[in-house]
Amino acid sequence: MIQTLTLYGPILRLTPFNLAGSMLRFSINRRDDSRQVGLLLVTALDPKSGHAALELLIADPAKRKLYGPEVLKLVLQFGFCERKLHRVTMCVPEFDRVTLKLIEQIGFTLEVCQRQAILLRGRFWDDLVYGLLETDWQDKVEYEASPLPVEGYC
Repeated sequence: MIQTLTLYGPILRLTPFNLAGSMLRFSINRRDDSRQVGLLLVTALDPKSGHAALELLIADPAKRKLYGPEVLKLVLQFGFCERKLHRVTMCVPEFDRVTLKLIEQIGFTLEVCQRQAILLRGRFWDDLVYGLLETDWQDKVEYEASPLPVEGYC
């Protein structure tokens, strides 16, 4: 059973709410004034297979570009180091260039292109599925020597 946990980064705090089975929902808040920036969903969390899917929900592209790297770094470090995940996936629509650039820089690899799967404003867009393995993460990121500042996880 997962208890309440909070992840702290230099600028942001990820606070879980509504923990339910195979899903974690995090509120993304600034540390200085506690303003909410967005949400992060960790779905299809399967400890046995070590798989999880992420959804980064920050509406403003400028804020997503600013805060996205820290959010993903926190949750990936927590997932791979603390929860021993093997694989993480993210589905991103083709039109979301900010998130695509962000996850490619982190090391996610394009695995599936669902062609013209999204209809938005009279146009069809591809739905892109990206994956990141723990080994890819280790190769791309230098692990911090100290553990994550986490409160109350088990």
